[in-house]
Amino acid sequence: FKGKIINLSADGVFIRSKQLFNPGDVLFTQINLKPSPGIIVIEAKVVWLADKQIQSRDYPGMGLEFFSITSQQQELIIKFVESYFTHFMP
Repeated sequence: FKGKIINLSADGVFIRSKQLFNPGDVLFTQINLKPSPGIIVIEAKVVWLADKQIQSRDYPGMGLEFFSITSQQQELIIKFVESYFTHFMP
């Protein structure tokens, strides 16, 4: 299943997707950190679902918490997020 990443951190991700899973479900996520390092695979647990009334812009979507993530994977995500922010901030 595919989704659009709305928010990414070293601890988890929020994904807007037509396919939702139930809180507690464990997923193998593939996150493409373009252009480098590319795709990383991380296990994640669904911890919450967007509420249509409260988060209408992000509905349907779900929050995932990473677990079994390596420190190297966390570092790759942090570097990606930091480079994105510094590139697009005025």
